Amino acid sequence: MDLYKEKLDSIEKRAQQLVAAHVQLKDKYNSLKAEHSELMDLLKEQGAQLEEMENKLKVIKVAKQLGASPDDDKNDLKKKINEYIKEIDKCVALLNN
Repeated sequence: MDLYKEKLDSIEKRAQQLVAAHVQLKDKYNSLKAEHSELMDLLKEQGAQLEEMENKLKVIKVAKQLGASPDDDKNDLKKKINEYIKEIDKCVALLNN
């Protein structure tokens, strides 16, 4: 009977260890899942920042090509771009005729 009780105690101890390991792994999983979510949010935020910076870089390149200095007003640059667009539209209209 003692051998039976010892085996039963051993199985019960092992089951408790497995339950404890399961709880620990579940906590670790939840922690990693939260960290993953935070990192994905950060990645999206940085992607948006990168896109914004790329757009600013494009504007700066266009401004340099148009001969605008950094001190020029944005409205002046917009006026120049609109003038170029109107000229392009006129050229396209002439080509279509």
